[in-house]
Amino acid sequence: SEETEDGVRRCLQENLYFGLEPTQVHVFTADTSTPMVSEDGKVTMGALHRVAKHDGGSGELFRALRASGTLSHMRRAGVRCLDVHALEDNAMARIADATFLGYCHSIGLDCAAKVIDPDAVQMTTYGYAMAAGVLPGGGAAEDGPVMETLPGM
Repeated sequence: SEETEDGVRRCLQENLYFGLEPTQVHVFTADTSTPMVSEDGKVTMGALHRVAKHDGGSGELFRALRASGTLSHMRRAGVRCLDVHALEDNAMARIADATFLGYCHSIGLDCAAKVIDPDAVQMTTYGYAMAAGVLPGGGAAEDGPVMETLPGM
């Protein structure tokens, strides 16, 4: 977001881009915020004469990538895969999980999600992925290939 961009840039510079070349790191912002609505469907006001807004979430990332021109840049640079995680509920997610990404690529998936059945695990182990659900072009979730038997899944 615009509110965090300066801090992100400063952190990258102070940490020498975490071993990457500065030209390999692209920070972008795009307004993906949406108006906040109360449970009864009314728009929530923030400051005087201003509608309260909240970030659109991980799903809005793709719109932001397109709007900022970053998606075109990634295509030109040859990026073929994105690994997206929602911060608030995936604290234990494996970032760039090679087994999961490789499996998805090997069976030709364009999009996949690691999910768990919350009833199948105790809260203390919440976050361990057990299956992949495929989202077809229509956007409706359906059962996909189960990965529970793969190492590390």
